[in-house]
Amino acid sequence: MENSVQPKTSIIMPVYNGEKYLAEAVESILDQTFREFEFLIINDGSRDGTATILSQYRDPRIKVIDNGKNIGLTKSLNKGLEVSRGKYIARQDADDISDPYRIEKQVHMFEEDRLLGLVSSFFKIMDDQGRTLRTVTAPTEEEAIRQSILNSNPFCHGAAMFRRDAIERLGGYREFFKYAQDYDLWLRISDRYKVRNVGEVLYGWRKSKDSISDQKRMEQSQYAMVAITQAMKRKKSEKDDIDRGLTPLWPEIRDLPEGLKQQLLNYHVINVIDSIKMFRLREALIESKNYLKTKLMLI
Repeated sequence: MENSVQPKTSIIMPVYNGEKYLAEAVESILDQTFREFEFLIINDGSRDGTATILSQYRDPRIKVIDNGKNIGLTKSLNKGLEVSRGKYIARQDADDISDPYRIEKQVHMFEEDRLLGLVSSFFKIMDDQGRTLRTVTAPTEEEAIRQSILNSNPFCHGAAMFRRDAIERLGGYREFFKYAQDYDLWLRISDRYKVRNVGEVLYGWRKSKDSISDQKRMEQSQYAMVAITQAMKRKKSEKDDIDRGLTPLWPEIRDLPEGLKQQLLNYHVINVIDSIKMFRLREALIESKNYLKTKLMLI
């Protein structure tokens, strides 16, 4: 019988062919010090051992939603939002891990400020074996975030928690965005609510060989640029193109804001450094080539 007690927090985790790290991700949520949550896991048409792994859990807070076929991240997230019941909504990715105190600390921030709409945190980047490659920080306070948010995404999607009534007011993730759906949502939340980052590393983001490829990263940057241009339109008028039912124009990579351009270049440079540290010289050479190709595209 389904638990009739409304949880304070809903944690949403889509998974597609994620058997390799799935158990570690699930356990990191079940081990949270904060216990008043439901854990919605959306199996997005996985063809590996994902379903078998999930069937082994008997924790009543877990609810598995089977899409039957792959519908993609954005639609899966909205599906999770539709069935969620928590006052706060948290994200988790199926190959990442959350610090045991993550949910407790984020809920505490929301409880202290009713005007707060979004909270994320610092995070660490891990390799396939879970070893920390580096930590990523971001602005923590409202004013600093607002000064930077139109140049780069200051929030880690997997580490994010947002207020239910804010998401309902905004209509969830916009399905136009195949990538950067989180960035578009953060920009829309920041139009109307306070946004913050916890100044601690509360999340581990896994950088694996299955991460977004170089080609898709370019496409991701284009979607990010669309999110930015739509945000700028909303500053001039209450509605943007998507709100009006129009299809946004696609920007050229070279037209990206300087902050996003630098992020793209830094991504390749950091990959070279990480590959050298792990003695993956072939990967370092490939990433060097990607850096040069990206730089030419931005000229």
